[in-house]
Amino acid sequence: VWSINPANDNLQRVIYRMREFASGILEPKNIRLDFQVGEGLSELSLSMHLRRDFFLIFKEAVNNAAKYAQCHTVFVSLTLTGNELELRVI
Repeated sequence: VWSINPANDNLQRVIYRMREFASGILEPKNIRLDFQVGEGLSELSLSMHLRRDFFLIFKEAVNNAAKYAQCHTVFVSLTLTGNELELRVI
């Protein structure tokens, strides 16, 4: 329901949701979250389908890191290069 609400079409709201989700998964496992967002991304608008798919990919990456990486920190980076939005979960 959240992903289809037109009020949530800017990346700022998606980023808030991403941080909230990652913290909820990582904190109970004592994994630190380092979340970095490039300049100018907050006002970027995403379609409903793109927003949903982007968030689902992010969730899968964070879940995999929490379950299988045996790490102490998960680094998340969002950058915009030209017309490409890059998500890194390391």
